[in-house]
Amino acid sequence: MANVSIEINNREFLIACSDGDEEKVRMLGKKFSERVMNIKGKVGDLDQQRLFLLAGILAEEENLELRRKAAGLLRKVLAKGGAASWDLIGWALDDVDVETRRQASKCLVPLAHREQRIATILAERAILDSDSKVMLSAIKCIEVLDTDNGRARDLVLAGCAHKNASVRLACVKILPRLMGDDILRNHCNALLRDETDERIISELKQMSFDAQIEGTEAQKNAFLAPSPKVPQIDREIAESQGKTVGLEDLETLNKPDEKPRHG
Repeated sequence: MANVSIEINNREFLIACSDGDEEKVRMLGKKFSERVMNIKGKVGDLDQQRLFLLAGILAEEENLELRRKAAGLLRKVLAKGGAASWDLIGWALDDVDVETRRQASKCLVPLAHREQRIATILAERAILDSDSKVMLSAIKCIEVLDTDNGRARDLVLAGCAHKNASVRLACVKILPRLMGDDILRNHCNALLRDETDERIISELKQMSFDAQIEGTEAQKNAFLAPSPKVPQIDREIAESQGKTVGLEDLETLNKPDEKPRHG
């Protein structure tokens, strides 16, 4: 066995390797050191372990466990890393490993509270992921975004036609934030023509229901303006003439043993 000395982040490390692999280890160490220093320059001072783990995200070597651990630290890096952390999240969202992408997608909601434009771009990518958990993290991010923003609105509308039913349902539930009642009902009726998922159909039917037109008599009447109250003087005059006021039964004005008040 041979030992190779490499310097990373101003610290010297002794790496054991097989005889004949010394030069390869030196090259890998140099490349890794460059990545560590590049990240440090962008995100500021982090402890040694975090820097090494984050550099692992960018490593070309297939160290899966390292990439997963690094992705798990992204939320902490986001809190202090600024723009550099956006790139790290983006790279992790493109990882071939689904667990790494899931960890990265958990950063989308915190990012939406900090930088809506970048969060929208990353959510747009994540919503197309093949993994449902990554997609739903993207939906949660969109729920936080300002839906008056054109791109966020477009993401929701496109998500209503997504091949994944869970994504469609989540996007459908956001629709009332985007549209007025009449436009919402028309849009839901259009979606109902092609929808096959029973949960989504039920949700769309509730949103497209117009109680003023399709409701019961009681529901329709609830939208009617109440009739103006009859003035007390008019009520007394009508009752003295034996007339009924409103829909209530008129009480007997004169008991059998009483004399009429008029005439």
